[in-house]
Amino acid sequence: MPNRLEKHEKVDIAIEIAVKLGLLFLVIYISYLITKPFLPIIIWAIIIAVAFHPVITMLEKRFGNRKKIIVGLTAAVVTALAVPTYMLSDTVIETGHHLATVLQDGAIQIPLPTEKVKE
Repeated sequence: MPNRLEKHEKVDIAIEIAVKLGLLFLVIYISYLITKPFLPIIIWAIIIAVAFHPVITMLEKRFGNRKKIIVGLTAAVVTALAVPTYMLSDTVIETGHHLATVLQDGAIQIPLPTEKVKE
């Protein structure tokens, strides 16, 4: 009788483990689906963090672990990079809209290729 009881307990434990593993994989899969759109941003953030780690370490040594100064310098550098990027993207979008309008109005005619192009 004890042998049969042990087998029943082992089966119960195996079923419990299987259910828990199934739920764990389900949670991991759903988490992946939720974070999937953000993965490129997360990967770039990791790349930038790893790339700037030596610079931050050097600044910490130079300024004696004063976090406010380092955060201020980092914010200034990010602002110095973000403002021209924003201005450039605004100009590119505006030019693209203008070009699309000109092409739709037919002000610019693109000629058909000549016979030499065919050859």
